[in-house]
Amino acid sequence: MIEAIIEELIGLVVEGMVEGSKSSRVPKPLRCVLGIILLLMYAALIGICLIAAITAFRDGSVGFGIFMAALILFFIAAAVIKVNKVRRGK
Repeated sequence: MIEAIIEELIGLVVEGMVEGSKSSRVPKPLRCVLGIILLLMYAALIGICLIAAITAFRDGSVGFGIFMAALILFFIAAAVIKVNKVRRGK
């Protein structure tokens, strides 16, 4: 029960940061701070997946390592696409 509440709260915070970083009604310095926080969150997520992939390859679990490497590439591609959409204003 508490896990669902925490998950929803974190989802609302992240969604608020995404919308706030794109909104022209939010002051520019605050948008930059929100964008940097989001960038750091995505970088941390990619870093955790990278550590898991390296550990999996080192332990001999090639299938899981390939899955994690593919997940990393997916996160990077999604982040690049999202940044390009925001920069172009679409």
